[in-house]
Amino acid sequence: MPIIDLGGLRIPAAEVLELHLVRSEKRLCGVTVVQGSTALQLQAFHALPDRNWDVIRGELSAKITRGGGSAKDCAGPAGVEIRANVPTVRPGGSTTVMQVRFLGRDGPGWLLRGVVTGAGAAPESTDQWAYRLFASSVVVPSFSPPENGSAIALNIPDGFHGQHGDRS
Repeated sequence: MPIIDLGGLRIPAAEVLELHLVRSEKRLCGVTVVQGSTALQLQAFHALPDRNWDVIRGELSAKITRGGGSAKDCAGPAGVEIRANVPTVRPGGSTTVMQVRFLGRDGPGWLLRGVVTGAGAAPESTDQWAYRLFASSVVVPSFSPPENGSAIALNIPDGFHGQHGDRS
């Protein structure tokens, strides 16, 4: 299967129709894959043994609730996930509620987090491509020096020239 090699994260190319790079402080820290009206953002983190998906999921749920949203744990194709309604501010200043699914997977010294938005996050959605992509993604924690809790650094994939929507 052809892959997109981001250094610290490898994703199957077959599922990628549109790719956006996510930067934080000039460093590539994630990638958002868009297919139709659904998006999946992937980020890999170095993790401490006591900072697994169960702990992170609880913290995310509490943060969403404190921010005026709602969050509940649900069993999904990727395991226990958060299905949330998150208040957001539109560019014009009005507010809306966005449906979001947070996915997580633990590995030895790392955590992969996925955030599904758009049509695929709706409660009635049966769209599975985001789950297939999440399950097929591979974290390479040795790619960047460990800083516990920090994002695993990524590289711009070979041949990527922003043609798929490089988001800075």
